[in-house]
Amino acid sequence: MDKVKDGEEGISVHGIRINNLRFADDIDIIEEHVSTLERTVHSLHKEAMRYGLMMNTDKTKTMVFGDKQLSSKICLDGIELENVDKFTYLGSNMTYDLDCSKE
Repeated sequence: MDKVKDGEEGISVHGIRINNLRFADDIDIIEEHVSTLERTVHSLHKEAMRYGLMMNTDKTKTMVFGDKQLSSKICLDGIELENVDKFTYLGSNMTYDLDCSKE
């Protein structure tokens, strides 16, 4: 995860680059572009395999804020990752359109 964390990618929040959120065994990768997200997912997968860890492709999802659909599909080991328009993170609802009214 350090290789992903130390990258120059992600989003800028008050001048600080953030490209992931981690809690226990959950990792949320944050990127502004599909191509960057795909590169980061593959980098994380490659680094995890070095240590005998595997990403669970059944639980791995993608979501782009602002767009309901990805411009291209992201695959990991030949398995297409599901794109979602909402998910719950630490008890909070996250939606592609940033609508917090359902919260």
